[in-house]
Amino acid sequence: MAIDNVEIVRRGYKAFEEGGVEAILQFLDPDIEWHMSAAFTRAPRVYRGHDGVREVFRFFNERIDDLAATRTSSSRRMTG
Repeated sequence: MAIDNVEIVRRGYKAFEEGGVEAILQFLDPDIEWHMSAAFTRAPRVYRGHDGVREVFRFFNERIDDLAATRTSSSRRMTG
C-alpha cells in the first residue's frame, strides 16, 4: 500500500516533534535547497543539504532565544 503525501508530512512532523532536526532529515532530500528571504536574513540566502537544514534551525533557535531574552529583560524593567 502506497503512503500518500499527507501521511508522509504527518510522519515528518511527528518525527520532528519527537526527535528534532536530526529526526526530520530522513524525510528531506539530501540535496534540499532552503531559500530564505531578506525578511529573515540581511540578504536572501540559500541553505543547501542536510547541513543547511541544521543551520536554518540553529538560526531560528537563536532568534527565538534572543526574543525570549529581550522579553524577559523588558518584563523585569516594567515590573522592577
